[in-house]
Amino acid sequence: MVKVETSVMINRPIAEVFEFVVNPESGPQWESGLLEARKTSKGPMGVGATWQEVRQFLGRRIESTDEVTEYEPNKKFSFKSASGPFPVEGGYTFESANGGTRVTIVG
Repeated sequence: MVKVETSVMINRPIAEVFEFVVNPESGPQWESGLLEARKTSKGPMGVGATWQEVRQFLGRRIESTDEVTEYEPNKKFSFKSASGPFPVEGGYTFESANGGTRVTIVG
């Protein structure tokens, strides 16, 4: 499996960035190819929470369900696909840096 890692600096407080990234409904605002997403589990976001998403990939509409595998507020958020056409695992780490937030994405 190929592992890709990249980081980005965001000039916003870590709590604000974390909440925005882990909210599935905000995903289409910042994630290329993500058309829609909605949380499907009850309760707060955390380990075991699920969401469904629809993506445009190579000209095809792809639907999948993802599940949170790690959740540390303002530090780490990881997930894996629970259903869909191919397995996906990924995650984000968050750290305060230079008055903003460094988000590292691993997929």
